[in-house]
Amino acid sequence: MLDLPERQSTIINAALWKRLLAFLLDILLLDITVFSPFRNIIESAIPKGNIWRINYNFSVVSSITLVSLLALAYFYILERSVGQTAGKMLFGLHVVPTNKNPTGWQFFLRSCFVIPFLPFVLLWVADPLFLLFSKDGQRLTEKFGKTKVVEKIYW
Repeated sequence: MLDLPERQSTIINAALWKRLLAFLLDILLLDITVFSPFRNIIESAIPKGNIWRINYNFSVVSSITLVSLLALAYFYILERSVGQTAGKMLFGLHVVPTNKNPTGWQFFLRSCFVIPFLPFVLLWVADPLFLLFSKDGQRLTEKFGKTKVVEKIYW
């Protein structure tokens, strides 16, 4: 058996462009697998050219709720159990807690940005803005959830 030295590694904050591409890949994957089956129901409620006059009925609200819960489950389950979503795996990114004893609530808080109802929809603006101006490279929901996205560099 070969006696090779162990690979050395270091952990750095994930690059913004990698985080963005990983997120876009995750959304594309969710679009193909989760959003597509509900697209006709949701689009039928939107009058042509006027997104502000959505006809909210039971099937639309229940479809939006179900899609949101499935997207929330995707991020929550994968990030809590393996520390990565499919997009993060592709770019070598990992979600890690910033405290010693992580809880399920931490991963829920970091994932609640996918809920399209008030007040969570405000995170669609607040989260990326906070990330852009944050010194430690965290989104607002990551700060609340005491988690961060890192990249492991091996040599």
